[in-house]
Amino acid sequence: MNSIAKQQSFYNRCLAPSQLKITDVRFTDVVGAPMHCTLMKIYTNQGITGLGEVRDGGNRLYAEMLKSRILSENPCNVEKLFRRIGQAVCMPGDVVLGTISGVIFIPAQHAEHVVENAEKSHVRAIFGFDRLQSKTYTTAQIDTQWTVSMYEDFIHWFETDPRAEEYRHLRWDRGLEEARRKEAKAAK
Repeated sequence: MNSIAKQQSFYNRCLAPSQLKITDVRFTDVVGAPMHCTLMKIYTNQGITGLGEVRDGGNRLYAEMLKSRILSENPCNVEKLFRRIGQAVCMPGDVVLGTISGVIFIPAQHAEHVVENAEKSHVRAIFGFDRLQSKTYTTAQIDTQWTVSMYEDFIHWFETDPRAEEYRHLRWDRGLEEARRKEAKAAK
């Protein structure tokens, strides 16, 4: 018997996918890379291991809390695992967002919109903290609907501040136009 046949014989005799069970999940943190991340390794009763990453804003604590929900489950049954984790089904192409408060599945057709809004929220927060620190605006002004003059200040900051450079693909026309409509309506 050649070596390939021996390997196939071994796997055919020893592996039983229907009886595969998760026996342990271990975590390690990667620090010092461009960003902090937590890696995980899943062990099974048949010696098969899987590697993964806690992603999309999730954290190690949340992943460790989910460990008890997937132990003794078959990793081949992905739909059942997702039901056990969050009582939801993740479809191919969906974005999985895990946070301390739960798991959210964002349908693929909405993912770009969600990511764009998250980026806009982040860059507005940078601007807001900057303007609060300089006492240009109050928290009440930053946290409510912006006026036209605030949007114009923001857009000038956005186009010139180096901290906004990586976000310059974002458009602000809709927000500025909405502020103009609101002010025009209030002036009537």
